[in-house]
Amino acid sequence: MASVSRDHILFRFSCLLLLIGSSHSLRDTLLHGQQLKHGQELVSANGVFRLGFFSSAFTEKSYVGIWYNKSPHEKPVWVANRNTPIFNNSGILALHGNLKILQSGGDPIVLTSVRGARKTSATLLDSGNFVLHEHNLEGSIKQVLWQSFDHPTDTILPGMKLGNDHKTGINRSLTSWRSDRSPASGSFTLCMDLINGTTQFVIWWNGNIHWTTKLPELSLNEDYKFRYISSENETYLSYSLNKDISKIFPMLTLSASGDLLDHDNYSVVSCANIPFYASSGCVQHMLPECRISHNSFVHQMGFMSREGLIFSENDNLSLADCEAKCTSDCSCVAYASKDIDGTGCEYWSSKSSFKESTLDGWRDVYILESKEWTWWRWVMIFIGGTLLKFLLCTPYFIWKRSKAKEKWKAKEKCERKGHHKFSSTSYLPIIGFFR
Repeated sequence: MASVSRDHILFRFSCLLLLIGSSHSLRDTLLHGQQLKHGQELVSANGVFRLGFFSSAFTEKSYVGIWYNKSPHEKPVWVANRNTPIFNNSGILALHGNLKILQSGGDPIVLTSVRGARKTSATLLDSGNFVLHEHNLEGSIKQVLWQSFDHPTDTILPGMKLGNDHKTGINRSLTSWRSDRSPASGSFTLCMDLINGTTQFVIWWNGNIHWTTKLPELSLNEDYKFRYISSENETYLSYSLNKDISKIFPMLTLSASGDLLDHDNYSVVSCANIPFYASSGCVQHMLPECRISHNSFVHQMGFMSREGLIFSENDNLSLADCEAKCTSDCSCVAYASKDIDGTGCEYWSSKSSFKESTLDGWRDVYILESKEWTWWRWVMIFIGGTLLKFLLCTPYFIWKRSKAKEKWKAKEKCERKGHHKFSSTSYLPIIGFFR
């Protein structure tokens, strides 16, 4: 009887542990041996951030990402497997010492590879940091083995460090998405670098400096307070808030076009519209002589008359790269992303024509337009408008003149017959105008 009672108590205690473990995993932590499936989420202790799977727009590719929990922004602030997507919804985030993504019909995607990691847990913090802890035998936290803040993607959050850890050798930098719909590594990198003997904040574009500013001379947004630290152990930049975090969802994101955006999607750094730059620190890229300052590319929706020059997928080109390639080729008059997720590159020569349309199969195409021609077009519109006004007004003046003559004849007739007497000056303005 005692044995049955003891077994019953052990069974109930085991169920309680399972319930606690299950509810804990669905809150902010994965324990050793637990899994997070597609459709499930971790939510940080105070509900600030959430972690789970998401699918890229217009594709079947899936990723593990972190978002602000109640933000209107759907774009993740961190992506675990940006360059190794899952091609279905079979993904499972598993913790067995290290973090891995399991998938049906494919090899596991290793996220952490810490040697000797055994008794571990992975917790999503209210800072947005996803941390892998090692535990002592009694369950207390022994040390941090890995954290997502050391491996940012395209976004820096408050408290995150951007720079170098001289002890561990970790270099924290941001790399843009390849497009707004593809989290794969893009063409732009934001980091701290040594330029001409001075530590600077730099945006690189395929190995060339795109924008730079000296440190600590950095003031990008009045909502954020920046802090620059340089010591024997590390050199980094971080920021904190001048406002309550509950009112905004602070972030600085390096966009696919090379702009640095704040939480309102406002460009705090922008070097767009080659070769015109809206921000100091931008480095002007050399253009061929054929690309005068009057040239620009205008976004249109429709079809090109023929297939253009298509670059290899292995080139991993973004739309900004495609524009740069088209701009450097004097024969190029239009360009577009090749793939539905906004990546790849195709451009056309002057032998191709464009048809504006929003029917099925239309594409976002960027057409070369000369601002000089646009100026002459305004002149033609002005001349045409003047001629049109003259043509419309002429019949009116003819009619007025005809009516004036009729009144004058009536006056003369009446004066001859003596029926009426008119003032000798009452019609002088009309007489003076038509004679």
